[in-house]
Amino acid sequence: MSRDAVSLVKRLLGGLPWQNATLTADNTKLARSLEDAHELCEQQRDAATANLIEGWIDDAQKRVWFLRETNGGSGVATLP
Repeated sequence: MSRDAVSLVKRLLGGLPWQNATLTADNTKLARSLEDAHELCEQQRDAATANLIEGWIDDAQKRVWFLRETNGGSGVATLP
């Protein structure tokens, strides 16, 4: 995604920082849960499901990055 698109979303979400923080936290938690599921699939040697989950992990991580960028890169709402 281009920096112009990130700037546009920053302007659009500028009045909703709580929503941005909530989405960031939710997607961070989702990515971690998917990573746990991926590990379980690898332990069970289920390559097909692990491969499918990898795509979902990538999508969630991209959303987290995007949401953090729209919040000025401050890392708001990251989970410990």
